[in-house]
Amino acid sequence: YPPGGDAARPELTESPVGLDGLVFDLPDPEGLSAQARAAGFAASAPQPLSRPAEGGEARFTTVRLARGSLAGGRVYFCRHLTPERVWQPHWQTHPNGACAIDRFWIAVPDPAAEAGRYARLVGARLLPGGPEKAFAAGGCVVELTTPEALQARFGALACDPRDLSGAPRSAYMAALGIRTRSMAALRACLARAGLHARAEGESLIVAARDAMNVTLVFRPLEPAASPQRALSEPIADQSMRS
Repeated sequence: YPPGGDAARPELTESPVGLDGLVFDLPDPEGLSAQARAAGFAASAPQPLSRPAEGGEARFTTVRLARGSLAGGRVYFCRHLTPERVWQPHWQTHPNGACAIDRFWIAVPDPAAEAGRYARLVGARLLPGGPEKAFAAGGCVVELTTPEALQARFGALACDPRDLSGAPRSAYMAALGIRTRSMAALRACLARAGLHARAEGESLIVAARDAMNVTLVFRPLEPAASPQRALSEPIADQSMRS
């Protein structure tokens, strides 16, 4: 940050290292802003945003929710007005074969109640099964689970749930599921980095301590699936605080 700039984005500077935000696509900025307010959320009016990019300027329209509107981290909406300057193949091709995010875990005290908030906000329809609550968003599943269930699921590979002061957090964004075109390429990358991954069925799970406090669950790309822009309907992308 430039001098004094660290006070401009407290929602970032006060967040511990790890997953920080879940960003939904925004086809209708005015409509979404009105819909969110009607559902009881403190939502901003559509806001223009731009930054320098290869080939010119990348432009966006965003709608933001008030801090704390949803548990676990930032949730907001972004419409890409110049996607050709952001979604470029040479930025979407990786040595580990990663090509899509297919799952996003959020730990919350009451998954059912939090799922209801997402339903009011974006019309999320819950998937059946289990005490955890999950809904589909394009090619991705967002799973709401308790911190205890998350710890039981990942054990020593789970993220550190503490905040910057070291106090326990009751809600946090915790893990990503990533599809890869080549598990062999993934294993080679992990070996070069000296990282161990736990094998679990067809998955390889990388500990959060080795991945900026985010548990990474890699799975092979399904043969019938075509790689897509991660979370494109309706979720557009995610942010990682580093």
